[in-house]
Amino acid sequence: MECSSFALSVAAETSKIQLKGTKSQTLDQILSLDEQDIDIATAALILSSEGSKKLLGGAVDISKYQKKLDDIAKALSEKLGNESSPDKIVEIMNDFIYKDEKYIFDKTDKEIKTPENAFLNCVLENKKGNCLGLSILYLSLAERLGIPLRGAATPIHVFVRFEKSPINLNIETTDNGKRYDNELYRKIYHSPQSSKFYLRSLTKKKVISLFLTSLATFYMDKGLYEDSTKAFEKAIEISPDNMTARNNLALLHYNERRYDQAWLEYDKILEETPDLYNAINNRGMVLLKKGHLKEAGEAFQKALELYPRYLIGRYNYGLYYMANKQEDEAIFEFKNAIAIDPNFVAAHINLGVVYKDKGLQKESMQEFQEALLINPRSEEALTNLGNVQMAKYQFNEAITTLKKVIEINPKNATAYNNLAVAYFLINDQPLAMLHLAKALQFGYPVNPKFLNAVAAKQKAQRVEASERSIDSYYEELGIKKNK
Repeated sequence: MECSSFALSVAAETSKIQLKGTKSQTLDQILSLDEQDIDIATAALILSSEGSKKLLGGAVDISKYQKKLDDIAKALSEKLGNESSPDKIVEIMNDFIYKDEKYIFDKTDKEIKTPENAFLNCVLENKKGNCLGLSILYLSLAERLGIPLRGAATPIHVFVRFEKSPINLNIETTDNGKRYDNELYRKIYHSPQSSKFYLRSLTKKKVISLFLTSLATFYMDKGLYEDSTKAFEKAIEISPDNMTARNNLALLHYNERRYDQAWLEYDKILEETPDLYNAINNRGMVLLKKGHLKEAGEAFQKALELYPRYLIGRYNYGLYYMANKQEDEAIFEFKNAIAIDPNFVAAHINLGVVYKDKGLQKESMQEFQEALLINPRSEEALTNLGNVQMAKYQFNEAITTLKKVIEINPKNATAYNNLAVAYFLINDQPLAMLHLAKALQFGYPVNPKFLNAVAAKQKAQRVEASERSIDSYYEELGIKKNK
């Protein structure tokens, strides 16, 4: 392999490598450029700035971080010298990034859920990132030095690849740059064989599409559905074969209760990529919502056949069994999910709910308490724990638990209703009335029988108070009341 010209570009001063894209100020300007002129770092910083304004409370000084990258690239260039071996170049890059610069992978963010770990400015400041953030860092430095790195992806993961025929070296940015072959990625992340996007070397525009997909997902997770829709649609416009963007846009339709639209989108996705396990699973959730229980169960089963340790798949299969009143099967699947991820709060909560429905109050309380050890501010876990405490006639304990829900969310109508019931059962009518009024204010569908019981008790107390008042009046006048 002839590498002399490549070695010269690596050793060159970074100031000699000036991509037109570094001068771009908008994403559309970048996308209008030819592929070779695009600067991934500038695109990532523009999108990071947009995301920072909406999610973190402030814009990004793009020129500041462009200069920071230039400085880091210059230091890396000095380390590389005139090295021409692809293996050695990758080794030097890895040592420089992880040992010299001390960047680390945030192991708590394996599913790209934390914006700060993806936004390039934050990665540069914190020296910490997820697979996307660290991969963008690699690509940004490589661009400045003429190193032929390309982005690559699985349905839930991003990495980079050194690509210069006949050499292709996958670089796992979450594992200090270790080499993983394609089969290992396929085994770990169950990347579909039918995909024309996953495990392929991606163009710069496709990498930008991936970054947009993550930005859109961050927006979706924060309930910014309009911003999320626009970002997903832009990602798909750039790269129609980006099945992660298309899958998540369909999931957004699901979250917005546009079930028919979500169903249609999943059918289209699966026509093109029939073995995309998370799309199969998500289609199952749509079928479940639409009441097609048999077809939903078949979808969950197929997704798990493709990826037996698929966490969300196991959890959703548990939800399917709950909806089908198959409690033992639901317990089995929720336990499977917890075995995969012991810190999966939702699985603990729903396992607790199934135990509660089976009358296993001790086991139920244990699961809710386990969920609260993981997330002490889980409204759902606290609410369910309070319900079990009430079922065990532990009314004062239930009141303490449900008050925590109100502290977390002062508009939690369910907690107000349950507090009203608890206070009613310990004969504290004023507080029962107060919390009942709050429950009604925030739209809780209060049981009419409970409303009638509270009203009857209120009326009885007024009559009793009136009788006490008359007795006191007679007593003050020294008149003996006729019996």
